[in-house]
Amino acid sequence: MREQARNLGVGARLMSAIAAHAADDELLIRWGAEMENVDAHRFYRRIGASLRPKMQAIWTARVVRPSIHGPPDTSP
Repeated sequence: MREQARNLGVGARLMSAIAAHAADDELLIRWGAEMENVDAHRFYRRIGASLRPKMQAIWTARVVRPSIHGPPDTSP
């Protein structure tokens, strides 16, 4: 989040709306934050979230395309 958007209550309203949808069915709410984003960590702790380290695997479009189409044809 950009600094000028902090402390306007947007994040709290968003998380409250998510919680309202999940509460009746007792759903687990999960999301991610970058390890270095300590402002986000502080906010999530403030609303009662548990922070757990986890490895995240990401496929970029550049890497995915060859996986779908197979290796390039290098025959003469």
